[in-house]
Amino acid sequence: MTPMSTDDTLVLTRVWPFGLYKTDTNEDGLLFRPYRRIATTGGPTGTLNYAVIQTDEPLPKPIEKGFWRERVYDRILPWRRGPIHRTIPRLLGSFCYTGRMILFFPGFRGTYLTGFDKHDQRDNRRTDFLTDHFSLEPNFDRWHVTSFRNEYVKGFRTIRLKPNLVFWFGMSVEANTEFEAICRVTSWTFQCPDSDSQRRFDDAFAASRDSQPHIIAAPDSRVDNGSWFWHFEVVLQLGEFASYPATPFHLPYPFATIRSNVRELHVRSHPLRLPGFEGIIFITASRLSGSLSEPIILAHA
Repeated sequence: MTPMSTDDTLVLTRVWPFGLYKTDTNEDGLLFRPYRRIATTGGPTGTLNYAVIQTDEPLPKPIEKGFWRERVYDRILPWRRGPIHRTIPRLLGSFCYTGRMILFFPGFRGTYLTGFDKHDQRDNRRTDFLTDHFSLEPNFDRWHVTSFRNEYVKGFRTIRLKPNLVFWFGMSVEANTEFEAICRVTSWTFQCPDSDSQRRFDDAFAASRDSQPHIIAAPDSRVDNGSWFWHFEVVLQLGEFASYPATPFHLPYPFATIRSNVRELHVRSHPLRLPGFEGIIFITASRLSGSLSEPIILAHA
């Protein structure tokens, strides 16, 4: 990630070795959501890392001459650019470690949480709740969801699978298009006081300096060509890496109709590190035949 400062304006630019062959300057893009704190209040960002989904969607053929040259460059010199993915990558989410809590900024735009209202009371009505991030509290036993307007849904619990293993949440998502597509170049611009621009510049640069985005491959457990959904689970292993955790899958019953054989699911766990956090985040993924009652369903204790 490359920050650039000009007087009272700070421009953040991230260049990816994969993604759509275009530049994204969408001010409402989800990729830079973790930086909104440094932009609005000047508070520290923490450290960041990204999880990117590998999909089956083919990349569209670039039509601009310069982009076509880049596509040819990818093909003839792959050893200089690393592995080249021929499908559209999408943002699963951004993980942030503040020094106290771990935050997850999802790569989708959730507009409501079914079953809860804005005052943490269970309710069947669907109120407007634009999800900003999930917050895992410092003792790792509770978490909550925060909206863009700083409204909260609290009281979610984690599951202690082992003394050093914590199940945070599961997430079932209906379609590829729920997640934001990754572009080769993404930029975000915000205003800041000129007297504080250098400090914010340094904070934004340091936030992801030591991170390595991880590609999340979801094995295929589909049994037919019908409807299907993604299923992801996030587990924290506290302390040093010991082994890949063999954890139960928390499937979204009774909010899903699943045709896949749940006793023989193909799953894969991906370790993701957050600089400064003394532990490892494991993301387990699979693709299942079936349908969901809502586009996005969260699993929690």
